[in-house]
Amino acid sequence: MPILLGIDGTDEYWAMGEKRDLAYEATFRKSFVSRLCRDQGPNTKYLAGPILQGTGLVRAIDDGYNFIQGRLQAGVPGPILLTGYSRGAVGVVEIAKRMHDPQSWRHAWMETPGTRVRRGSLSEIRRNQERGSAPVGVRAMLLLDPVDMHGLVDADTIPSSVDNVLELRRAPESGSRGSMNLWGLFPIKWRVTPPTRFETITSNCTHGGVGGVPWPVPESPRRIAPPVIMAPGSPSLPYTGPRPPEKPPGPDDRVDEGFPDFRTNITYHQDRVESEKLWHSDKVQSFIGQHGFQ
Repeated sequence: MPILLGIDGTDEYWAMGEKRDLAYEATFRKSFVSRLCRDQGPNTKYLAGPILQGTGLVRAIDDGYNFIQGRLQAGVPGPILLTGYSRGAVGVVEIAKRMHDPQSWRHAWMETPGTRVRRGSLSEIRRNQERGSAPVGVRAMLLLDPVDMHGLVDADTIPSSVDNVLELRRAPESGSRGSMNLWGLFPIKWRVTPPTRFETITSNCTHGGVGGVPWPVPESPRRIAPPVIMAPGSPSLPYTGPRPPEKPPGPDDRVDEGFPDFRTNITYHQDRVESEKLWHSDKVQSFIGQHGFQ
């Protein structure tokens, strides 16, 4: 009986709270991690990803690791299956590393300066390490456009106790989240050793599209500084009369990801189509079915 754990991606909020929780639920309800891990019974757990600056990822890693250990202690035989999107993907890689070698986990009491994080006591951590001292293997990991953007998580190494990895990655030609490329955060240069089998599939959609949350067409035009229009016959005086309304973006306009990335090379319509095409592709569905994600 599989034990399935998923950590979803990052949203645009800067602080935890009820408002963020409601917005996160609405945004990620149909994400690919959510499709695999929601409402699947006691041996499956879905965890929300971190907020914008990364707070919440270490807690999700803790909760995910403890969930798997709890199911193993309850006699559930496994196999263990992991999936994650964006920073949630590196979170599940960190869990796999911890399952492989509990002593490798670096205990951190602080996620961000000035923010206390509720963690287990040191005695609880030692008990977890002792009961998990033998390496525990992972049958399969499905990683959705993973991004290494957390100072306490160093997850570029896939432990050899992971049997199979499928990474879904946005194509560079998409122009999505180009700042991550400039900062060296994407793509992750994975270190993989046998017998792990690792495969990457690229898709021409945005970072959101790879995670199953393609960009919706905005309901109103972006607010930008209007151009200065010169008054007819008075080139030195600006025209301050009424202007024609700005055209709202449509399905065939390119996705604007905002600062610091701005416009991609993908239209809103293309993002949605390519996202679903990726999810329903033979390789992805074969991987999901073969290893028991669904």
